[in-house]
Amino acid sequence: MLTESTLNEFCELAAGRTPTPGGGSIAACLAALGAAMGQMAAKFTTGRKGFEEVQDQLRAEIMELEVLRRQGLELIDADAAGFEAVTSAYSMPKGTDDEKALRKKAIQKALVIAMQA
Repeated sequence: MLTESTLNEFCELAAGRTPTPGGGSIAACLAALGAAMGQMAAKFTTGRKGFEEVQDQLRAEIMELEVLRRQGLELIDADAAGFEAVTSAYSMPKGTDDEKALRKKAIQKALVIAMQA
């Protein structure tokens, strides 16, 4: 799972000649980091003088951003899994008409799953 990689490993994979992480995984990573930055900003404001009236709203935003951050992390691996299924389908044999038909169905199915990830 890509989310278990160190940041350095993740960047190395992204820079390498590997199909994953690709654009979807990178976008999901950036979304997770964006949510984390929102959490950080809200946490710096929580408990500060002059912001007493918005404490409940800040806590709610922190919780919402936590959900978004976790979703972003989940999408990193979901995107990679979807793309790997597409790659696998494209590598299926295509020597006979039956093989071509099976390959075509597998590619279509994998593309739909990848787009939904």
